Amino acid sequence: MDNKLRFKACLFCLHKALATVRLALPLIAVWSLAHAVYADPGSLEVAFDTEYTDNARKSASGEVDDFKNTASLTINKTDRFGRLDSSIVGDIEYYSYANDTYSNNLDSNLLWDGRYHIRPGTLTWGISDELSEVTIDSSQPDTPDNRTTRNIFTTGPSYTMQFNKVDSANLTAEYQRIDYKTEGDDNDRFRILPSFTHLLSDHQQVSLNYEWTKTLFGSERELYRNELSLSYRYSYLNYYFDGSYGKTHLKGRAGSTTEETDSNTWNATLSTDLTRTSSLAITYNRELNDSASGFDQRFEDAVISINNTTVILLTEWSLTYDKAFSNRSSLNARIYHNISEYLIDKSEEERNGVEAGYNYPLMPRLTVNVNAEYQQLDYTPSARSDDLYEISIGTDYEYIRNLFFTAELAHTLQESNSLINEYAENRVMLGVRYIPTF
Repeated sequence: MDNKLRFKACLFCLHKALATVRLALPLIAVWSLAHAVYADPGSLEVAFDTEYTDNARKSASGEVDDFKNTASLTINKTDRFGRLDSSIVGDIEYYSYANDTYSNNLDSNLLWDGRYHIRPGTLTWGISDELSEVTIDSSQPDTPDNRTTRNIFTTGPSYTMQFNKVDSANLTAEYQRIDYKTEGDDNDRFRILPSFTHLLSDHQQVSLNYEWTKTLFGSERELYRNELSLSYRYSYLNYYFDGSYGKTHLKGRAGSTTEETDSNTWNATLSTDLTRTSSLAITYNRELNDSASGFDQRFEDAVISINNTTVILLTEWSLTYDKAFSNRSSLNARIYHNISEYLIDKSEEERNGVEAGYNYPLMPRLTVNVNAEYQQLDYTPSARSDDLYEISIGTDYEYIRNLFFTAELAHTLQESNSLINEYAENRVMLGVRYIPTF
């Protein structure tokens, strides 16, 4: 057996072994809940909704109306037993359409994260599993037919060396497996992440970071990613800043063909409390990666197409404002912009948007919620341009403690210079949700 066959055989065995571990994760989580030495109460919410829509397929013509019935469970729980820290957060939603516009389905957006402290403060072993619903084609409406399930499994050791009171180093090695239910390119990733950190003061630190990633796709395809960056963090009183600047290089191989590209990359987050009741946050990011890496999970308003694996240069910024008023109402507003450049496909998607939400307690047990959003989307080289408007008004009524009845009216309108991409949709939702206390 030559070295190449030995490597493939070892990789196959490793994949099978890790698949067994992944099947055991729910059992580990349940065992941790039952045997935790320390556990915060966490939060749990159970909800049942019925929603009527007059355009279930979000189509320009031949609108189909339907009733969507949903049962959902939302959880946020952290436990610690012995040397193992465990947390699970996310939601599970089962839905069915009365007129069978779409098949019954179980959507999951769950993250389980565990960290075993082999040598507390020095050596740990991490393991996590993230299950989420992602968009297949970012240029098409967000419907069940345009979504698939993505699973990201990550595991590996992390070693921290403390040289003195101000200098430390960390070395992390990870294996990551990314699987898609239908569309998408399954892959295996091997990552090495060394870093060196120096404390400038009690409120600020600087770090030198390096990341090496090798990705294995099918059909003799490989991708190497190298990133060297310098980061700075500052936190004092009401101010927080975390940013980095670096250089990222990608090298891909498919058969005998090799292609390379690089870019300056950075990220920055600045947040501050303007007053005791208001806050402001600014983010600015630029990242070079591949569409099958799952990096879009870190960017709230970026939607990445996964129907073809390609290299993406993503640039985005956002401005968020939150305000609480003396009448117990609250306002949150956000402006954002992002550009996704598909370098291999020679295409580009640009999104500009603004969204706002207002929450007002009309009565001691009755709350009114109003939300509105506008997006402008431009596609190159097709020259397609869309304007998307969404508005909703809803109420929450606490019938008895922790039991809420909910209602919502919503309208979505997409205008476009391509008539086939225009549509309008009206929705009416009635539901009940229960938040038990522990």
